[in-house]
Amino acid sequence: MSHERQRSRRLHEWHLVLARGSVRARLAWQLIDLAQRFGEREERTQEVFVPICLTQEQQAQLIGATRARLWEALREFERKRWLVCGPEGFWVRDEGALRRQSFEGLQHLPQNVPF
Repeated sequence: MSHERQRSRRLHEWHLVLARGSVRARLAWQLIDLAQRFGEREERTQEVFVPICLTQEQQAQLIGATRARLWEALREFERKRWLVCGPEGFWVRDEGALRRQSFEGLQHLPQNVPF
């Protein structure tokens, strides 16, 4: 798939998630997107380290949420061990779980929407 086509698809997905997804879905999508674009995969465990440090306020603005709602979602992801946040970035420990979470609430989309 060409770079432009991938970029277009990612933007289309983000618009759908932003418009119809929950805070958890939007956060999961954003974390997966950052991991794909900037992450460094650990060969042995397949975990992805993303060396990006954003404040909770910055993250909340990116996903269109309040800081309190973002904090709740981050704590839930950490409690489920899908994510580990640190001072130098974050680790995506369960990419599949975050990907499934990113589609929360989107299963009711019309069949003709290219997702």
